[in-house]
Amino acid sequence: MRASSPSGRGTGWVVGQTILMALVVASWFFGEGISRLGLALAAVGLAIALWSFSAMRGSLTPYPRPRRDGVLVDRGPYRYLRHPMYVGGALLFAGLSVVFSVWGIALTGALGVFWIGKARLEERHLLDRFPGYAEYRRRTLF
Repeated sequence: MRASSPSGRGTGWVVGQTILMALVVASWFFGEGISRLGLALAAVGLAIALWSFSAMRGSLTPYPRPRRDGVLVDRGPYRYLRHPMYVGGALLFAGLSVVFSVWGIALTGALGVFWIGKARLEERHLLDRFPGYAEYRRRTLF
């Protein structure tokens, strides 16, 4: 996806992920609950997402391009993963979808594919912005 705003901030990515997340949430109300495992998965995902959010502090942005005043975060879950917020979100939505909606699982898969594309765009921006990002990328997982 291309950035849809004149400033090139990546508004299309933010709008797209918001729509997909809303569809995942809406799908929960049209399926049957099936598993405590789903709740455990959702709890792990929520914990990872909140830990990631906390670690990002002032560098957090929903846009693919890093904030002008942002720093390269390599603490907390970012010590191990470059995109732990997406991993946490995927686990959260997948777990809740297992509990509430089979359709939500498919939509969570679509959201995951979307986030992979957004992460690739983010990484191009991060490589341009932070000289140490290439080394960070080599020593961490997705």
